[in-house]
Amino acid sequence: AYHMSGPVPSDLGGLPFCAVPASALAPTATSAPTPTPASARDIAAAREALTAFYNAAGGEHWSNNVNWLSDAPLGEWYGVTTDPQGFVIELDLSGNELSGEISPELGNLSNLRALWLNVNDLRGEIPPELGNLSNLRGLGLNHNRLSGEIPPELGNLSNLTQLYLHNNRLSGEIPRELGRLSNLARLWLSGNRLSGCVPAVLEKNRERDVHYSVFDLGDLSFC
Repeated sequence: AYHMSGPVPSDLGGLPFCAVPASALAPTATSAPTPTPASARDIAAAREALTAFYNAAGGEHWSNNVNWLSDAPLGEWYGVTTDPQGFVIELDLSGNELSGEISPELGNLSNLRALWLNVNDLRGEIPPELGNLSNLRGLGLNHNRLSGEIPPELGNLSNLTQLYLHNNRLSGEIPRELGRLSNLARLWLSGNRLSGCVPAVLEKNRERDVHYSVFDLGDLSFC
């Protein structure tokens, strides 16, 4: 359709008059890029990482292990959530009677946004490979029997907003690398054997959103 309004000048200087379609004047809509589906290789890698975790964390004794190690889509494995493209974005096995250790292969789930393994009987150390999960926003490992130090690699989780490590057997000093977690709003560390102090820069995160932020540091203080 053509849209014109107002009087047409009597003298157009000899130039021909042509109407312009309204569609040509409208701003061009930019469509969002289509997300790329997970490839067979991506799915196989995720399946391998989850299988390694299952074996390390006593999967055969879990309260619920429906579809684990089966040929079912990963999104149908108990506690596993995938996005529409097929990537694993959440693993929630809290309170599921996990035992054994956290396998380092979980660090290969690069699209993971939330990892909830709290309220179980996991032992051993926190794998530094979890620091590879650059998309992670929530990490809950509380109420287990994890020992050793907090790996400084967790400071690489730039999108992390929630970190729950309380009620374990963690020891050593708080790694200063945690001060890089500029989006961290909830940090729970109490009920461990930690020493030192928490990077003061994280206190600014708490002041930025006092209604959402919760910091449970036990006997620790900011420095």
